[in-house]
Amino acid sequence: MGFVGALLLGAGACTTGVSVDLSVVDGPRLLAVAASPAEVEAGGEVELTALWVDASGPRGDDALAWSLCTARRALAETGPVATACLQGAAGAVDEIDVAPSVTATLPEDACRLFGPDPPPAEPGEPQGRPVEPDRTGGYYQPVVVDADGEQAVLGVRLDCGVAGATQAQAAELRRRHRANVPPRVESLAQGRGDDARVLEDGAVLQVSGGETIDLRVRWAACAQTPTCGDGACTLDEDAETCPDECELAAGCGGAEWYARFDPIALEPVDTREAIGVAWYATGGEFDVARTGRAADDPARSSDNAWTAPDEAGRVTIWIVLRDDRGAASWRTLVVDVED
Repeated sequence: MGFVGALLLGAGACTTGVSVDLSVVDGPRLLAVAASPAEVEAGGEVELTALWVDASGPRGDDALAWSLCTARRALAETGPVATACLQGAAGAVDEIDVAPSVTATLPEDACRLFGPDPPPAEPGEPQGRPVEPDRTGGYYQPVVVDADGEQAVLGVRLDCGVAGATQAQAAELRRRHRANVPPRVESLAQGRGDDARVLEDGAVLQVSGGETIDLRVRWAACAQTPTCGDGACTLDEDAETCPDECELAAGCGGAEWYARFDPIALEPVDTREAIGVAWYATGGEFDVARTGRAADDPARSSDNAWTAPDEAGRVTIWIVLRDDRGAASWRTLVVDVED
């Protein structure tokens, strides 16, 4: 259940044979949701903030209705969550609030419903199977968001145990585990190489109609070998060995290293995150809608080119960073297109 982004479901969500530019924002869209913290224990509290926009820019209304899905998806069902959750059936959802940003308390049995723990038995049915993890070893609490009549499904990463590991392996993974931290936009620049100009947060960029500009987003650096004093509490560091960092539980806002259980090798392995970048704009055109860096690519920046529309006016651009463990953050850039 690795649905870590916002997936819109609605009457017009599936169109066969039509090419769709995912970067174009020409109507209401839920582009991303940030969870704080990005990884939550069952019964824990999480703040969810939506990047909810339309063709005129960010939306600040209270049109988003949030709910926690508490029903397991039947084996015969397809899709990311149980149909009963999408239908708002009684007993299948816990309503949270109607607001752009909400605080939710996850179910105490979330790791049984959506994780590696044996699920609760249904009356008259055999014992169900635990949920399979995604490729990063993660499990997710489903959240349904109703956005002006269209539904979005996302997953909050759960801090659960592991399935298939020996007792010693599970203990090792728990000892070395550090909660995921969202990738952080360190800078956004116009241009490439030595000619790139860093854009201040909140700055308004001015371009000519039809002009093409290069944009480079850079995220925080993470040490290849975690050591005390590198500014982050990561693998094999704790409050005893690195108190200045780990007492604050501060991770790294870039491509982090984390320990997971490999179900093929049947042993713990250290893995580096991949970072994906999604580019959106209310006007103009990007070269590509998605960029990023694979887990084995040490670079910590990603480039794209954007061509302004011919008509004068204001355009809003959003750059969304996601790691492959489900955390997200974003940066907004406002552009004035001149004649």
